[in-house]
Amino acid sequence: MNYEELATLARGVLREMGAQFTLTRESGGAYNPTTGVEVPVVTSYTGAGVWGVYNQQQYNDQIQSGDVLLTLEATTTEPKIGDKVAGYKVVNVIKTAPDGATAVIYELQCRH
Repeated sequence: MNYEELATLARGVLREMGAQFTLTRESGGAYNPTTGVEVPVVTSYTGAGVWGVYNQQQYNDQIQSGDVLLTLEATTTEPKIGDKVAGYKVVNVIKTAPDGATAVIYELQCRH
């Protein structure tokens, strides 16, 4: 099966039915000798996705009340724990890649 085609199909559905999201990631910083402070480097990337909710039966040690699920298209930048989106912090990432390589979608568990 051609998983690139499946990713393209998923991307089309998410773009049509969902919304555009901007995710940000802070990484190591650059030291500013004038202020004496290390300033983090912030990078951002975008992708289409849809919000989902967890039901009470799904709550456990990892999924807490108030957590939300963002199903995101396969973006050129792979989401990571710690990324931020719409006021939430990503606490878990599930990559759906049936062949082990080609990402079709990402499921992001997000928390305030």
